[in-house]
Amino acid sequence: MRHFFILLLTLTIASCAPTFQLKQTGHSSMWNSYSVATSEYINELKTDKSVMWTQDGPILERVEFWAPISDGGKLPFIFIAGNEERAETFRSDMTPEEIVELVRNGFSLTPSTPTFIGNLQPAPFGNKQGYMIDLNLSSKDGSDFKGNLLFATINGKLMAVFFAARETHYYEARRPYFDSVVQSIKVSGDA
Repeated sequence: MRHFFILLLTLTIASCAPTFQLKQTGHSSMWNSYSVATSEYINELKTDKSVMWTQDGPILERVEFWAPISDGGKLPFIFIAGNEERAETFRSDMTPEEIVELVRNGFSLTPSTPTFIGNLQPAPFGNKQGYMIDLNLSSKDGSDFKGNLLFATINGKLMAVFFAARETHYYEARRPYFDSVVQSIKVSGDA
């Protein structure tokens, strides 16, 4: 009987953990704020803070759609123990440069070390004004990642799409997919 309860408890806990689902091609709504499209079957993992798409696994490459961040909210990072309190919060009146600093501060409090965050450029977020930055991150195990972050403040909330992939092969191989996802963005209310 004891083994039965252990098995039942294990299955209950496992059923509560988020799992990847195979996503078909087509459009998806992100928090009723905007929609994006995938041109290929993709593995999708949904949490309350983000939606992740990956073809080869999140350790190699991923596209993350962050849940809209309101005034006083923090970026959806997994912080090193005790660092979440040190993380800065978003304000809807932040300039793009201040948002870059918010991102830099956030990554510095995670297990990944930012080695470069910059090259701020205007870029469309659907039909809204947005910005794109380049990122280079290094993990403690010696893995180097290259990525991009597209962001915009829309209706007082920070919307962001984050792409990260292992240098150099996965970044080069998956960057066209990220570009196609970015080009497919339609902000709710777009004509």
